[in-house]
Amino acid sequence: MASKTEDVEEVARTIDKEVLEAHKMMQLASTQRMNTDARRGIFCIIMSGEDYIDAFEKLLRPDFPAKQVDIFYPLGPLQRAGVDVAYKIDAPSKIIVEMVASFTLSLAVLKSIDFSDSQLLTPKRIMHFRMLFEAIFEYPDNLVWNIFTGIVVTPQLETLRNGIEFFVKEYVVKTN
Repeated sequence: MASKTEDVEEVARTIDKEVLEAHKMMQLASTQRMNTDARRGIFCIIMSGEDYIDAFEKLLRPDFPAKQVDIFYPLGPLQRAGVDVAYKIDAPSKIIVEMVASFTLSLAVLKSIDFSDSQLLTPKRIMHFRMLFEAIFEYPDNLVWNIFTGIVVTPQLETLRNGIEFFVKEYVVKTN
């Protein structure tokens, strides 16, 4: 009986901590001018996600009202990319590619990634980036040219260019 009482007390303490954290997160959302419940909810999901994939999966859960998701700006490109509300493994790649192809996002966002670091390039990340570049190469040549021109003309992005070149040769060209 004593162990059951301790378990209940531990659960109660955990719930209290989670409620306090949720309250703090809502206050932070309000200070960031998230003025509707939908925006505050999206803010809390993004900020409490373990990483971008976790947040993305939570936003695409079937129990998350689609009306609220509509204000989350990447979902327009996501829906145009043909991604259902049900999560697919290639969803992050598709949304990024759609945004890059529409010039909403530049490949320069990848500048913090060292494509030659074997510690960073886990099999999951290799698969993600491979799908990303393969999807880019499915567009017409002139669009692909324009997508890559954005990082070619910037001298500060030489490391990124070299990294992408290495990755594409090593993981995209060799596997196809």
